[in-house]
Amino acid sequence: MKKNKNKIGIALVIFLSAITFYFNTQNTKGTLKKELTNFAVKDTSSITKIFLADKQNHTVLLERQTNGSWMLNKKYQVREDAIKLLLTTMKELSVKAPVGKQAFENVVKRLATSAVKVEIYTNNELSKVYYVGHSTQDYTGTFMMLENSSTPFIMWIPGFEGYLSARYFTDEESWKSTLLFSHPVVTIKSLKIEYPQKPNFSFEIGISNKKLSLKSLLTGAMIEKFDTAMAFEYLTRFKDIHYEFSAKELPTTTRDSVLMRKTMHIITITDINGKIDKLTTYPKLASIVQITQDSTLIYDVDRMYAIHNNDKDLIAVQYYVFDHLLKPIDYFTNRPKK
Repeated sequence: MKKNKNKIGIALVIFLSAITFYFNTQNTKGTLKKELTNFAVKDTSSITKIFLADKQNHTVLLERQTNGSWMLNKKYQVREDAIKLLLTTMKELSVKAPVGKQAFENVVKRLATSAVKVEIYTNNELSKVYYVGHSTQDYTGTFMMLENSSTPFIMWIPGFEGYLSARYFTDEESWKSTLLFSHPVVTIKSLKIEYPQKPNFSFEIGISNKKLSLKSLLTGAMIEKFDTAMAFEYLTRFKDIHYEFSAKELPTTTRDSVLMRKTMHIITITDINGKIDKLTTYPKLASIVQITQDSTLIYDVDRMYAIHNNDKDLIAVQYYVFDHLLKPIDYFTNRPKK
């Protein structure tokens, strides 16, 4: 009986503690006014524009296009993974806790001097503005505050252990998509590859009424016999091609030196709407000159520089990615017999 009484007593204590915790929690939440904690956007499909700005005058404008893609600063495509993560963050944001009295003044000061301002537009109307600050000491929360509010909060995403400020970055280069070519076969009218140093390699594939044609750019002659199945498969390779990294930080003298080197390849894709997508490649000097038995290698054997369309900045592309694109004309005419 005594044991049973002890068990009942312990159970009662646990029960009363649970009730106390519940009501304390409810009261705490009840003191948080909705207008001070309304950070999340539950319907992110309604977001049409996001503007980010930091205290160093770096700004990023992200705009949803009618086809569902996003543009960066009206010039570049946005990294798909980055915008998806940001939208998910905006949807799942939740208040973890109010800022304690001891930390309040310091947090507000840091938000005023180093926070990223976030403007969210839904259906093309400004709907929400808040400031994203630094992380908590244990890196499990992020300080944020809505505009026209004097109350900062520790924000988090339930189930995620980490801080969120890294998702609100304002570096333009980091938002840029590395996508170079995104051309499904059905959108291609013609594809031309020129080899200025090996003109006999150069060719153009055309598509008209679902029929493929092959032309030698050296002679201008149409090639009557070629492997159309191989040519079709080749065109499918231009659906998802990326560059490795931007070389915009190169000094102007180095960039000019690169552009004075002999052009290696010129890839020109014209789509069915007449839009032209062009990539010009140049050799990249090796960081370490390699001396072999047969020759001295002064150029990088893993990557080359390139200019995409009218962009003034150089990018680096890998041979590993481009080797299966850079084929000569006889690739389609001299298919080995099985």
